[in-house]
Amino acid sequence: MDFIQILEQENIQSKFFPKGTVLFHEGDECQNIGLVKTGYIRIQSYSIKGTEIVYNEIKPNDFFGVHLVFDQNNKYRGNVVAIEDCQIFVISKVEFQRLIQENTEFFLEFMKLESSFVKSLNQHIKLLTLSSAEERFIFYLQSNGGQITYKSITTLAQSVHLERETLSRLISKLEKRHLIRRLSHQIILLN
Repeated sequence: MDFIQILEQENIQSKFFPKGTVLFHEGDECQNIGLVKTGYIRIQSYSIKGTEIVYNEIKPNDFFGVHLVFDQNNKYRGNVVAIEDCQIFVISKVEFQRLIQENTEFFLEFMKLESSFVKSLNQHIKLLTLSSAEERFIFYLQSNGGQITYKSITTLAQSVHLERETLSRLISKLEKRHLIRRLSHQIILLN
């Protein structure tokens, strides 16, 4: 059973947010935990230069606000924006604590999710510590099973934390060295 089914069994209602809605603004206090039922949201901010920074994309059956709601500094670090029409469960801190304490299935599913989150965070930290663009990109490919599918070079560059132009040149260079194969919106690591 997934989180959505558990919350529906607990009679927790979801709320509708149309595409483009800013659910929370950067600096707002986080007082509840959200779980995306349908659609997806993005937590984003902007650098001093005006470059968009995407902190996280939250898809169905994923939480947001869990770590903030329990923090002393519980302010959102970016805007929480509905990228598509969304149905979201808004769960109070007290209700979340009750679910963790009283619903074993909810607790176990949440611990699995947190374990995956920590592993993902560790991978992301390792990615950021690699100094060369080539090391970073090869590591990213290896971390994704040697094959990635992407929407655009721009979004891929954001995922790898490289400039778009740097990544474009790197992909061409790696193709010429026969280390990768690029297909339509897909890159496969060779060897």
